[in-house]
Amino acid sequence: MDVLETIQVVQNPPEMHSSDEDESAENAIVKKTIPHVVEIAKLFGELEHLATECQVQDALSHLRSAKRAFLIAKHIRKPSQSRQALITECMQIGMTMARSNADSQ
Repeated sequence: MDVLETIQVVQNPPEMHSSDEDESAENAIVKKTIPHVVEIAKLFGELEHLATECQVQDALSHLRSAKRAFLIAKHIRKPSQSRQALITECMQIGMTMARSNADSQ
């Protein structure tokens, strides 16, 4: 049985004749509560769409977190003014010592 035949059978189910009224009422309730194949396909399509949206949102969230971590790390690595001043002072002292050593030789 292919998909089209299945859809036709579900949309037009064979009628069941029952002598018991309670049984037929129960069958009617069951038939109303069971969704058709088309409705199920729509629900799964919506679920797939929702799952895709969730995956995209998760990916965006991870990218934002990574960007934030990168910017924080980049900011921490930037020399502060006091650190830069110390580095400059050390370099000047080193250059002065190198010149005095060169002059003394």
